Amino acid sequence: MWSDLKRTYADSAAFVVALPLVAAVPFAAQFLQHAIEVNVGMFDSYAAAETLDGHPARDAFGMIKILSLFLITYCVIRFIGFGRDRRQAVVVTRSSALLFGAVLLFNLAFMAVQRIGGTLLGQWITDPGQLLLTGTIGVFALMLLETYLAGWKSAAALGNPRMTVPMSAQVMHPRLLRSFGFTFAMMMPLMIVHYALNVAAIGVPAGAMWAILAVDSAVATFLGIVLAATLYRIAHRASEDSGLPLTV
Repeated sequence: MWSDLKRTYADSAAFVVALPLVAAVPFAAQFLQHAIEVNVGMFDSYAAAETLDGHPARDAFGMIKILSLFLITYCVIRFIGFGRDRRQAVVVTRSSALLFGAVLLFNLAFMAVQRIGGTLLGQWITDPGQLLLTGTIGVFALMLLETYLAGWKSAAALGNPRMTVPMSAQVMHPRLLRSFGFTFAMMMPLMIVHYALNVAAIGVPAGAMWAILAVDSAVATFLGIVLAATLYRIAHRASEDSGLPLTV
């Protein structure tokens, strides 16, 4: 696991070096979202941060940020899958466009379900402790689903139509817990830094706030790249074990 962890971080760093302009897209999206948050007063105080978390302007621009992360996921998977080939990372074939387009539509639909479900849970469960517990269970359930779909999503970016959703679940199942644990281990350090920086930016002088938010934008971008690289890594390992390739 340790060697895979180091390799995944190395692949992620190599992607930034090889394709800095592509990596700059989610960085810009994240920084612009921070600018919107500053404009609505979200970083004025802890109370404001809590109250304005669901501000319509922030949520609307959040969709642009999410789309930029889908772009990164496609490029990162192709970059690693084709042996760190920077040219292949940005190639869009008819097959990869159609297949990853389906992944994009699935994720957008799933996000809509999550949003509606979260709103309904907030209405049905009034106890804060129970709501937190339910939300935590929901997050872990979604991570398990993402693990099962790792093969499908990775193969889609690589233009392989043979790795269907049922086949992806079959391939990932024997390594489900290991893959889940690996994903959790990869995401948590950067996630903690990301949230800590957001908290640190609240109520500080403007110069310090903008500096913190710029660093956070870089951290959030690298987190997105790392998660994409992790998705490919767990799919690749499962693919090797099963003998079913991710590439055509």
